[in-house]
Parts: sequence; structure tokens; C-alpha cells
Amino acid sequence: MRIGFLFIVGFLSLPMALKAQEKHAVKLLAKSTGSAILLRWAPSDAFVWTHANQQGYIVERYTIGRDEQLLPRPEKIILNAPLIKPAALALWEKNAAVNDFSSIAAQAIYGSSFEVKTPAKKSGVFEMVSKTKEQNQRFSFALFAADQSFRTAQLSGLAFKDSTARKNERYLYRVFVSSSNIVKADTGLVYIGLRDTTSAAAPEGLRGEFGNRVVRLHWPRAVVERMYTSFVIERSVDKQKNFERISKLPFVGFPGEADTEFAATDSLPSNDVLYYYRVRGVNPFGETGRPSEVISGTGFKPMKARPLIKEARETANASVSVIWSVAGDKKLVKGFYLERSANEGGVYASVNKEILPAATRSFSDTSPGSTNYYRIKAVGEHGESTLSMPHLIQLADSIPPAAPTGLEIKIDTLGIVSLTWKNNKEKDLLGYRVFRSNFKSAEFSQISSHPVSAASYRDTISLQSLTSKIYYKISAEDNRHNPSLYSEVVLVEKPDRVPPVAPSIQSIKAVTGAIVIKGIKSPSEDVDSYVLQRKSKAQQTWSTIHRFTTQDTLTWRDVPPVLNQEYYYSFIAFDKAGNRSAMSKPVLGKALPDLKRKAIENITYEIDRTAKLIRLKWKYDTKGVSKVMIYRSAGVEPLSLYKTLPGSRTDFEDKNLLMDTEYGYRVKVVFGDGGESSFSEVIKVNF
Repeated sequence: MRIGFLFIVGFLSLPMALKAQEKHAVKLLAKSTGSAILLRWAPSDAFVWTHANQQGYIVERYTIGRDEQLLPRPEKIILNAPLIKPAALALWEKNAAVNDFSSIAAQAIYGSSFEVKTPAKKSGVFEMVSKTKEQNQRFSFALFAADQSFRTAQLSGLAFKDSTARKNERYLYRVFVSSSNIVKADTGLVYIGLRDTTSAAAPEGLRGEFGNRVVRLHWPRAVVERMYTSFVIERSVDKQKNFERISKLPFVGFPGEADTEFAATDSLPSNDVLYYYRVRGVNPFGETGRPSEVISGTGFKPMKARPLIKEARETANASVSVIWSVAGDKKLVKGFYLERSANEGGVYASVNKEILPAATRSFSDTSPGSTNYYRIKAVGEHGESTLSMPHLIQLADSIPPAAPTGLEIKIDTLGIVSLTWKNNKEKDLLGYRVFRSNFKSAEFSQISSHPVSAASYRDTISLQSLTSKIYYKISAEDNRHNPSLYSEVVLVEKPDRVPPVAPSIQSIKAVTGAIVIKGIKSPSEDVDSYVLQRKSKAQQTWSTIHRFTTQDTLTWRDVPPVLNQEYYYSFIAFDKAGNRSAMSKPVLGKALPDLKRKAIENITYEIDRTAKLIRLKWKYDTKGVSKVMIYRSAGVEPLSLYKTLPGSRTDFEDKNLLMDTEYGYRVKVVFGDGGESSFSEVIKVNF
């Protein structure tokens, strides 16, 4: 079985092939007819397609909801038995006899050879297709044919009709390749119910460009490109009745084209006959959608006359008179326009607002510029036109432009100077020239090598020079190179890039809980502020801890984050231009620890004469306690250290007691860093 494919090469759009092919997959679409669910799927590439044709597809249906309620567990069934594969070749013959797309698909699947014929004159698309490997060609044509006919898709093993669906249920369909352990491909999934019927939109915005026995039709890609895989173009000659397809084959736009419109061409049987056109889309289920609005038009014989400017001269009243002739068939000329531009390749504007009669051969421009390029535009009855070659004429001019005004200048820290000024109003303005000098009274040098067209300029100067100021002025120039007077001279001060001399540290003193730093200011006169920085030995970066004005003394009492730890300190100066000095030499300092701690308060006691003991209790929430010292006096004896307890203890029992004796207790705590609390108040107990 062998079929020629010359007629089909231009239709390799294949929206169902799903343009992106980053990984193997099966893509699935579904449509409700109201009584059945139609499924259409497509493998992502030729590799999956070949494998699936051999192994077959499985279609699973999961009932998700019934009577507007979600089921507690989806009900799964397999819809196909046996596996869905391309039909046997004998089953294709009857359908292929009446369906060209089934012939194409059968040849792609079962043909012993598969060859795409290309025309003698190859375009880039035909050359691309001709270089495609045979298997990719088979895959592409098979999917294209399936997009055009649902029956072809069924025979190709790429479609299924579920007639068992119920209107009160909603389903999740799943289509995948059997024996997926051989080739891994993402499964196609779609969620739908019988009530989800839709009608495809009609193509909108159809328009036509009619010419000599030809029409070029255009309609937007937006929206319809995602709905339809191809289009049917229909034509009528009897006032929008009895439309017929202009071709048995559908029209397909190529995927990925940057154009926002589809464009198709049809040959008109004759000119001067009113033809009607409309467009209808074909979706992946082979269904033809609603037609677009109808447009109409007639072909026409084009005008072939061409104008030629014979002469253009300046007249006494400062006008320009243009004279022309016309070559070719003058009968189809409707009239003329005289067009003018200041540049040969520039934008031309019409001098006459109304079209000149067809018999006219001269016209005067009463408002010419100093430089004028003229051309004659001949217009036909149907809006077609031809142009003469441009003709140059320049008027005598000795009047210079006005001096430029509004010069403003900005400079950045890199020495880039930005100049702007107001635009001159002269129509014959060529541009501006920019001049610069280090001294206002000295000679200025031109720094623009040619006239500047825009009212702005960028200059770069060296900041490493003895002068702190620089001066600019500009002049305007017309097309005849007449220079204007200079603008006003504007000066700009160069930015300061010299950093101030670094300050220094005079002294650093450790006090209890803090460090006192004193600095010596920078001798530079333009200093605007100072900062004091700090970092520990372990840190890589410095932190700013205080900023000083020039009126402040450089003295600061710093409480560091961690006492009894060494820190580096350094001063930095900043001038008014933001330049930063070098850091002063870092100096190391450490705050003295505060070893005094608060005393224990609210000590309570209990007397247990049966057990012959006195029990002391207290609370102390300060961390870092190493041990607790108990001091005691008995009778007239002085207080002395009596017991040493672990730092975690908050009670003490004294069992070494004598009856009828007054005991006194005081408690203090000792910390791991050597610090001690004060003594508690004396607790007196009569036992």
C-alpha cells in the first residue's frame, strides 16, 4: 500500500502532538457529546508511538462522583478489551476508500516504505521535512490524519468512544501504554462528565486582501489556535449561499510561528466577480465548528503605470515646482500624491491632502524645507500604488539657527559628564556641536567629532588633575552647515575623590563593665563625620558602634557584648564628598568584669525540735553560681564559715544544735568567674 504525499506536506502542525517533547508522555483530550464521552490521545514522540502501536493502550475510567456527591472511593473499570492498537489492515480498506486521512494513516503505520515528495522549488519548511527521518515522518503524518477524522483516530488506536457514561456521574479517564516497563511515558489524564458539553467558538476577525485573481485571507490565531488542529476555507458566489470548500484538504498553520494571524491564499476564477468567504475550524475529534463571519470582495486588474519626475525647481516665491510624466497604461490611474522627506530613506509625507486628478502632471510645494527629497505616488482605482524615484532639491540658505538654550550639566564620581539642553525649533537643523575648556577665559575645544542630533551629550573627563572646575558651551548647525552663536557657558565642579587623612586613637582604658576610647581627629579640613568601629578577635568584619559629628569630641564609653573579652577598636573619617579615610591603627581593649553580685534575699527557716534541726530555704535566680557559703554564730560567738554547699542547693539543714541557744545565719554565693554576692541579712533563730 503506497500513497503519494505531496499534497499533505504543508500540514505538519499537529496540535495533538503537543509541541513540547521534553520527555515521553501520552497526552489526552476528552469531549462530551451529551450521550457519550469521546477520548483522543497522542504520544509525545515517534519512540512512544512505535512502542504503543506494538504493545497497545489501556483506557481506565474512575467514577469520582455520583448525583453531585463525591464517592468515598473511586470506582475503577478498564473500558477496553482487548488492548487498543491500530486496526488490522483489512479493516482500513472500506474506510480508506472514502476517507483520504485513513489512507494516509494506514500508509504511515503499515506501508513498506514512506516517502515525502517535495516540489522542485523548496522552501525552508520543505527542506526541513525532507531531512526528517522516516520514522518521525510516519509519526507526524499519522497524528495529523487522526486529528482530521475521529474514525481515522479510532482505526489508528488513538481514540475511544465511551457510550456507557451516565449523566449523573463524573469521571477521571486515564490512558497509558501497556508494558510501560519497556518505555516510561507519563500517563494522560482528564476529568469530565456527560454534562460538560461545549461548543467551539467560531473564528473571528476574518479579513481578505483581494488582488489580481487572488485573495489572501487572514484571521487571528488567538483562542482558535488552541481549539482547532486545522481549518476549512469555504467560498460562495451566490450571496452567501451554497458555500463550498476551496480544497479537499484542510488548512493548517505551522506551530511556533511568530505571526499573530493565520494567512491562506486562494486563486480567484476571474476578476470583477463578487466572491464570499468564510472559515471553519476542525478540532482534534474531527468535528467542524461554527463558521466565521462572511467577508466578500472582487479581484481586479492591477495598475501598472509608473510616474517619473522630470524636473523640480525653486520658484521666485520660495516654492518648489515639481513636474512629472507617466509611463505604462495610464487608464487605471486614479490620481497622484506629491510626497516629501528631508532624507532619501526617511519617512515621506504627502504635500497635497487631496488626491490630484489623473490628468495632472505638475504641483507646487509652498512650504519646502532647506533639503527636500520628492517623489510622486500614482494611485489606482483599488488603492494600489506605484512610486517614482526620489528627486533632491536644496534651497539657498544663509540664515544660521538660534543659539541653544537651557544647558544643564551633571557629573558623577567616575568623571562622566551628562549635558542636556532645549531642542532648537528649526526644521533644517542638522545637529549640535559641544565645546569644553578648563578655564572660562581660555580657548574652548570641540569635543563632538560630528554634529549631535539629540539635545544631549555624554563626556568623560579625568578627575586626577590640578583644576577643580570645567566649562562647557554648545552651538547649533543647520543642513547647510551654518553655525549658530554659542550658548551660555556653564561650569561644573569636579567631584572630590581624595579621601581625608585617617584619625588615630589617643588612649583606651578598661573600667568595670566598659571600655573608654579617646580619639584624635583627622587634620583634613573637609572632614564631615567620624565613625568608631569594633570587632572581636574571632570576627572577620567590623561593626559601627557610634557616629560623631565634627563638633563632637572623639570619646566613647563602650559596653561590649561580652565582658572580660578582648575587642579591637578603630576610627574612620568621612569628608563632605563621601570619601572614606583609611582606618586608624586598631587598638585592643577589654572591659573589667563586674564581680559584685546581688545578695540572697527572703531566706526562710523552720524549727523541728523533734528532729532537732533548723531548716533554711531560699531562692536565687542568678546563673553561674558555683557554691553556696553558710556562715553561723552560736550564742555570743562571732559569725564564721560553717558549711560550703554546691551551687545548685537552695536549702540547708543544721543538725548540730544545742537547746536554749540563739543561732545566727548569713548566706552568700560564689560564682564560677570568681565573683561573689554580698552577705544576706542575718537570720536569728532561738532553738
